[in-house]
Amino acid sequence: MEVRTLEILLRDLQQSVNSVQHIVGLIKVFEFPLIHSDKKSLAEWQREIHDLAVEKGWWPYADAVTTSVIVEKLCLIHSEVSEALEELRQGEGPHQFISYDEDTKPIGFVIELADIMIRTLDLCGALDLDIEEVIRVKHEYNKTRSHRHGGKAL
Repeated sequence: MEVRTLEILLRDLQQSVNSVQHIVGLIKVFEFPLIHSDKKSLAEWQREIHDLAVEKGWWPYADAVTTSVIVEKLCLIHSEVSEALEELRQGEGPHQFISYDEDTKPIGFVIELADIMIRTLDLCGALDLDIEEVIRVKHEYNKTRSHRHGGKAL
């Protein structure tokens, strides 16, 4: 190839790179996802779950979240953990598929894990916590911890 042809190709390539960098910059500024996804963010799930709980009457005093209400909600989260344990104890195993009972209610270990998340996100929504950011902060901290820190067996 001639030097002049290479110069033209390099110039065109640089213009293309500049265009891509500009588009990526716009995506970041406007927070457009690079790939369209129908998956919701944790914050979106939190809002939707809490709004539904309020709509269904589980927060009759949504503007008065007291310590006793928080304790009640934590007990309900704990009850879902116990239900997940019972699924394992009954020999159902930690299957990733969803089963249904005779009334078409989803059941099983994974459903109980979902209930734990749903109740937790509901509480976070009621308390107006940015749990997505809190998880990010805690995860970053956990990366700095030593292997099996604390010296405990479990």
